[in-house]
Amino acid sequence: MGGEITWECLGNGKYKIYLKGYRECAGVQYPDTAVIKINNYPSLNQVTPVTLYKIKTIDITPTCNPIGPQIISCADANASSSANMGAMQEITFESKETYLNGMPPKEGWIFTWSSMQRVESSNILNASNSGWTLKSVMYPYDSKNSYPCYDNSPQFAENAVAVLCIGYPYTYSILGYDNDMDSLVYEWTQPLDQYFEDIFVAKPITFMPGYSYTNPLPNSSINPLNKSAVLNPTTGEITFESHTQGAFVLAVNVLSYRGGKLIAEVTREIQIILLGCGTNKPPVVDIPLISLAQGDYKLLSDTVYVGENIQYEIEVIDDDSIGNGLQNISLELISNQLGNNATDSMIGCIRPPCAYLSNTIPIIGTKKIKTTFNWHVTCNHISNYETIEEQNTYNFAIKMSDDFCPAPFRMFATLTIVVKALPALPPPKFTCLSVDTSGKTILNWEKPIDTLNSFNSYIIYTSESINGVYTPLDTILDINTTSYIHTTANAKKKPIYYYLKTTSGCYKNRVSISSDTLNSIYLDVKDLGDGNAYLQWNKPLFKQSKYHILREYPETVWSDVDSTDIENYTNSISLCNAYINYIISVNYNETCISHSNRMGKIFKDILAPVTPTFKTVSVDINLDKTILTWETSKSRDTKEYIIYKDTNGIWLNIDTVEGLQNTVFIDYNSNPSLKVEKYCLASIDSCGNTSTLNTFNQSILLNAYTDVCNELNSLNWTAYLNMTPRLLKYEVYVSENNSPYSLLAVLDNNTLSFNHENLVNNSAYNYYIKAVDTDNKLEAISNLKKTTIMLQKRPEFLYLKTASVEKENNIKIKFLADTSAFLKSFKIYRTTIYSTPDSLVKELAFSKQKPYYEFTDINVNTNSCSYYYMVSCIDSCNNEMLKSNIVRTIFLEANTNKDIENELTWNEFEGWLSESNSYSIIREIDKSNNFEVIKSVQYKLNKYYDDVEHYLNSQGNFCYYIQAIEDNDNPFGETDTALSNIACAVQSPHIFIPNAFTPLGNNPIFKPVASFIDDNNYLLRIFNRWGNIVFETTDMNQGWNGQTKKGVAPYGIYLYFLYFNDSNGKEYQFKGTITLLNIID
Repeated sequence: MGGEITWECLGNGKYKIYLKGYRECAGVQYPDTAVIKINNYPSLNQVTPVTLYKIKTIDITPTCNPIGPQIISCADANASSSANMGAMQEITFESKETYLNGMPPKEGWIFTWSSMQRVESSNILNASNSGWTLKSVMYPYDSKNSYPCYDNSPQFAENAVAVLCIGYPYTYSILGYDNDMDSLVYEWTQPLDQYFEDIFVAKPITFMPGYSYTNPLPNSSINPLNKSAVLNPTTGEITFESHTQGAFVLAVNVLSYRGGKLIAEVTREIQIILLGCGTNKPPVVDIPLISLAQGDYKLLSDTVYVGENIQYEIEVIDDDSIGNGLQNISLELISNQLGNNATDSMIGCIRPPCAYLSNTIPIIGTKKIKTTFNWHVTCNHISNYETIEEQNTYNFAIKMSDDFCPAPFRMFATLTIVVKALPALPPPKFTCLSVDTSGKTILNWEKPIDTLNSFNSYIIYTSESINGVYTPLDTILDINTTSYIHTTANAKKKPIYYYLKTTSGCYKNRVSISSDTLNSIYLDVKDLGDGNAYLQWNKPLFKQSKYHILREYPETVWSDVDSTDIENYTNSISLCNAYINYIISVNYNETCISHSNRMGKIFKDILAPVTPTFKTVSVDINLDKTILTWETSKSRDTKEYIIYKDTNGIWLNIDTVEGLQNTVFIDYNSNPSLKVEKYCLASIDSCGNTSTLNTFNQSILLNAYTDVCNELNSLNWTAYLNMTPRLLKYEVYVSENNSPYSLLAVLDNNTLSFNHENLVNNSAYNYYIKAVDTDNKLEAISNLKKTTIMLQKRPEFLYLKTASVEKENNIKIKFLADTSAFLKSFKIYRTTIYSTPDSLVKELAFSKQKPYYEFTDINVNTNSCSYYYMVSCIDSCNNEMLKSNIVRTIFLEANTNKDIENELTWNEFEGWLSESNSYSIIREIDKSNNFEVIKSVQYKLNKYYDDVEHYLNSQGNFCYYIQAIEDNDNPFGETDTALSNIACAVQSPHIFIPNAFTPLGNNPIFKPVASFIDDNNYLLRIFNRWGNIVFETTDMNQGWNGQTKKGVAPYGIYLYFLYFNDSNGKEYQFKGTITLLNIID
């Protein structure tokens, strides 16, 4: 029931292997020997057995105050008694000194021991029928041979069996430690069943429902009051709260790391026995440290640096009583860093000085006990056997217990102290590297920040090549020394390279990385023989500014000539004969300026001055003369400027301007309004050297003319050439009637023309062009150009008076024109859809003596639709100057209906300027050529119903037209009318034929009654039963009186036949019978 396999590295390079196991006092006895297997030794998949010998058996049954409740006793234990629950022994086995040679494989050498007998457990399924296996692993480390040995496995200061009382939060610790100061990590792992194979095979045991290897103790699924076990991976503490009794198995893997590499693994199986003990509160520890939350657990932790003295007050409180008195409580501190008896500061720990207490342990008392923890931390505490670590972590287990029965309440807390080494300092930061006149180099730097006195020295390294071998030049032991002179550098002949390092730390062996590598600047000066000094130097590896060129002339007087980003410079010599020295300076940072070596020569000025650069060649518009401006010569000894002018292709010297700063010239012999004026410049220095001619510049010649037809002024000009740095745009300026000039247009540098539109008639316009450079600093102005605009008079009105249907397929339009305008003709347009008319019908000539115009359009179909008309006037430039209003003709439609009415519909007449117009409806009956007004209606009433029931005796042919009448509020004082097409509606005939008559009675005449028929084609016939005609007439007003040639016809049934036409010539025939009745009928 629980245990682990560990090993110890002996001084002679061999190992001792240990097995610890636990048993219930009434359980099965362990044998005197135990055989463990080393799997994968001496090679993979091989097994080597090692015999271990029992060396001691210890009763670890809980001891408590005998006046308390039931006492657990190993002596009284038997398999069936309750006293056996918690009565236990610890058995230790030890091997002889064992020689392990070779290097473990990556899977490690796996140490295992198995047993077929596992005690009954509450969380294991069929535990008594299961076996158990203990396992540890030794891993390879840095390819080292295991002989001689180099590692001790993790060890444990607390038993792998704990007897505890339920009902309270509890912290149990396995108190793991490593004498090599390797880092330990704790994790849950699977308890193992026995295996029977030759080579190790992991066989996990099966947990009861509600339990698992990561949740091995009673949890809330078993009892809502339970709190699941949580394992702290750093300290190995297990915290939980159980209200469930029983014996529980759990397993923890303890992983040992050295330098971040896994070196050992020990699996410890633990048995937790939970008893129902009654009421007993746990002891509580108090240390004035920050309690750091780490998920579900807390740490008592502190971080210190080498050199600090640590002191904590540790206090344990438990005021529970037992019997008639208080419980005894005890305090122990467990760590391999604790001195002998917990009070020795130098002996008994793995790394002196030792931590120690103010009392020997265990410390026993009632209610409250306290002690003082002391430790002086040194550099020894951050080293291990093989490497110097940056920090080490030390865990001190605080074990507290009372003497309650049957199981004392034992609690654990871990005090974690992280010891950090003195920090390694960074290298110093270079600020300057200069060369003096003798070739010595002067190095300057900033010291690193050292608050913990970690500094040891600066080391200066040097080389004559950036990629060469750097050798230590000197060592400086004072951190406050921040400069150094390299006396043998000889840097006036070549560049020298340097970097710095810092040594620091506990053992003065923490060497920093290298600082930035700096090199001195080596300057070489050459006389080019053309009056220029050519300076060239090597590039420093690090810089923050431009290079500054310093020149010495006269002696001891230094001036800043120029600055540059590249490693060469050409300096124009402005002196005729002189010795000149140069130095290059540059900033490596903001605090210091570094200098190159000093280099000089004798120079003679045979170099021509720098060719002058034009600003502009412009025109003074007030003088109408060309004005030249240019940049001041960069050659400071320039004495005068020569002006050259292109005269018929020959450059003639026309004048000289004296003085460096005099950079303006007016050519009073120029004529820039008639031609382009072209110029060049040259300069002469004080030594008589003359420059070459510069690139010519020329004036802008502007021309302008008036385009009367398009009512604009058209401008064009010559290009401005060779503007420095580059021509960006042209700006057009205008003055109207001598008003101030204003910007009219901005054009790109390729545009050399512009049209000025929207001109005002009879106005005078003055123009000039301005060429502008890309920096918006230079401006070149053209000559001035003047124009006066005399535009054709535009018509003020064009009014289309009417569009009237004069007769079928003839539409007459009439319009009124402005005779004061300058016009050529009128264009008449037509369309049948609602839009601007676009079909040209006719062009009429304009006459200033003729304000009124008429035109009849015969290419229309007035009986199919209405038409839209528009007139436009055309000037002498063939431009359309003005469009008239749009007029729409009236299209009338006439239809009959069943109510003996004629329905008239027509579209609105459109185009008049009057608001209140009207319509007259005019009618003709039966093509009589007698049209009469039958009705007047308001404008916008476009439908009329004509009741013709009173004209039944007519032929039924009704024709109409509409007359639109313009009201007299027309703004031109012109009123007019417009006629529609003639539309006709023909009423269908109406006929009534009697079926009987009495010649000698009250109804003596048989006659059909007909309306809306043509009486010119009328025929009525009467037949007897034998088909003989007894009566015939062509007069629609004559009927049959029943008489025949023989007298009154006999009564009886007769046949009739009726034929006639309507007014459109349509034929109608009716046949039927009539009854002739005698008088008696």
